[in-house]
Amino acid sequence: MVDACKKSYYALIGGWIMLVVRTFALVAVMVLVNLPLHVEAAVINAASCSRANVGTAVAAASDGDTVQLPAGTCSWTSTLSVTKAITVAGAGIDQTILVDDVVLDVGGNGAVLDFDTVAGKNWRLTGITIRYGSRTDKANNGSLTVHGGSKAWRIDHLKMDDVYAYAQLKISGDTWGLIDHSTFYTTRFVNGVSIVHNTWGGVGANGDNSWATAANLGSVQAVYVEDSTFTNAGHTLALGMVEAAGGGRYVARYNTFTDSSIQNHGTETSGRFRSGRYIEAYNNVFTFSANDGNWALDLRGGTGVVFNNTITGLQNVVYAHNDRDNVSYAPWGKCDGTSSYDQNTSSQTGYACIDQVGRGVGGLLANDSPTPAVWPNQASEPFYVWGNAITNPGGRTPATINAPDRHVQVGRDIIDNGTTAKPGYTPFTYPHPLAGVLGAPSSFNLK
Repeated sequence: MVDACKKSYYALIGGWIMLVVRTFALVAVMVLVNLPLHVEAAVINAASCSRANVGTAVAAASDGDTVQLPAGTCSWTSTLSVTKAITVAGAGIDQTILVDDVVLDVGGNGAVLDFDTVAGKNWRLTGITIRYGSRTDKANNGSLTVHGGSKAWRIDHLKMDDVYAYAQLKISGDTWGLIDHSTFYTTRFVNGVSIVHNTWGGVGANGDNSWATAANLGSVQAVYVEDSTFTNAGHTLALGMVEAAGGGRYVARYNTFTDSSIQNHGTETSGRFRSGRYIEAYNNVFTFSANDGNWALDLRGGTGVVFNNTITGLQNVVYAHNDRDNVSYAPWGKCDGTSSYDQNTSSQTGYACIDQVGRGVGGLLANDSPTPAVWPNQASEPFYVWGNAITNPGGRTPATINAPDRHVQVGRDIIDNGTTAKPGYTPFTYPHPLAGVLGAPSSFNLK
């Protein structure tokens, strides 16, 4: 009887052991089957910083990988397009140097690096200098170009060293992200960063949909430029080193500008393109070395806020104007009561002018000849200014706002709010969260 009980006991224990073994075996098979879904991101080392070797490394990379460039100086004569969700990392500023000798195409365009990714494809560029080369013709776009639909990218520890292009860094499309801890230097009278949200929301081609969409100040929905330096050397004009047109939306904060300003284009110089949509500019330092500069912000359209900036050697915080007061620009015409795109209901003939300073969301326009050819019923969205400090304006009387054109009025279209913030406005998180999410190249992970 005892022997029978022992046999039953051992049989039971053996059954449990077999069950456990089979369970672990099943789990092991499941893990092995799913391993390809959880492979860690790879680091692919380019053999050199040459265009050919970097192109080979990018071609071998998959989403989530890092392409690592070694130290060195390499001349590039053609553009490398990146369409993957990867990190492109150099050895550091002035360690990995890409010389811009790119041969321009028939349209006069040519970039060293071009990032074109879609929504959901997050990427990073870090630790690289792009330097001027021997080309004597200015590229019509940028030496570094960004477009497409990605909503989470980071460009950091980049140096744009006197490259010869309309803008050293040109951003367009329906995209936003972060530019930080970077250096922009020019002697050639070119813009540092140019932002055009021409296809905002995936609609249109001229910034129309950005103007038909709420501004959402203080949100993530903008190109953020922070903790960077901008230097315009060799020119007495305070060059617009960060600018927007075509519905562009940007935030410039915690930067240092030397002999440089920031600006928003209106509907006066960019043809069919609309004005820049909005600017947020705060906690920047502006210094004009000759102590005879005019303004820190050249505002020709749109809305936004400018506050808590420190300004030395400049006379005005903001120069707010409407160039269509005085000149007719196609296709919008002159703002004098004759253009169908303006409100034309005020005793100030023409007011309100389309996309002018202090105007905001309105109806959607479309097509090369903007239709419908009517006032788009743009809401009043005054630009707010407060808490800025001007010192040493070269013996001139400093002013917060210079608004010389009749259609831009202080107190209506642009508000000098003294030391008080715009009601209801809250700045976005600083530092930008992307500085942590897309940290060191080895930590870049889309999973």
